[in-house]
Amino acid sequence: MTVFNEEVSILNALRSIKTNQIYPDVDVVIVDDCSFNCTTVRILKLLETYTKYRIFRSPKNLGLSNSRNLGFEKALAEIIAPLDADDTFPKNALDKIYNTFIDNPKIDFVYGDYELTNLDKNHTKLIRCNLITKDCTIDLSAIFDNWIMMGQSPCRKRVWDLVDGYALKYTNSVQDVDFWVRAFQKNAVGLYLAESIYCWNRSSSGMNETFDRKHYWLMLDEHFNFISRYINKKKISNNISEGYYKSGLLFKMLFFNLKHFNVVDYKNHLRPILLVKRKIKNSLRS
Repeated sequence: MTVFNEEVSILNALRSIKTNQIYPDVDVVIVDDCSFNCTTVRILKLLETYTKYRIFRSPKNLGLSNSRNLGFEKALAEIIAPLDADDTFPKNALDKIYNTFIDNPKIDFVYGDYELTNLDKNHTKLIRCNLITKDCTIDLSAIFDNWIMMGQSPCRKRVWDLVDGYALKYTNSVQDVDFWVRAFQKNAVGLYLAESIYCWNRSSSGMNETFDRKHYWLMLDEHFNFISRYINKKKISNNISEGYYKSGLLFKMLFFNLKHFNVVDYKNHLRPILLVKRKIKNSLRS
């Protein structure tokens, strides 16, 4: 479980783990990314003193990728179910996940439906991942067109080893998507569990709403050759080019447009010029 100033939400997350029959055998690893909130620090100290949970602390705030990597590294179990401290598991979800892995020893990961709660609007909806599933496993064409797979999907520790962990360059942004794209490239085998296995609490101040969008376009560019096997190359090329334009990444856009000249639209070839004009105009104003 990754922690950074989540206060009492930490206790809600831990209570959701205790609803499972396998709880006595669960190795709970908590990674604190240098929390400074007094309530959080106090809770972690009490948990360290009075529970069997193993708590590890980053020497400084290094981001979610580092916390996930530290958690996987310290985990003693083969099956890992990541949990953010402000989220929870539905009742008995870990039992179902564990039994799915035991019944299917050749699979590398399990993904399933999840409950997405908008904390600002106090509204919860069920996200069904059958939309990205074919023959009980991930349909890459579908997921790259509509990424709804939960980033914290449970997996065997060997998947983390296989992809060399979470990329630090995408920490607190698209580290989960990048992780799974690299896992797909390594032919990791997944199995769809057609029921809710996670409760994701999302707010307007959370990481998924506030991260720097340029990391998303950089990640897509990095994996372009793989992703474009499964979705329309022209569509993804223009999306990346437009993303670079909106993020103000002039040289990245120029290089990308030249590299994929034949599939990038004419308007996107003109946008580097518009971006230069905009930068000059802004500099003159200042």
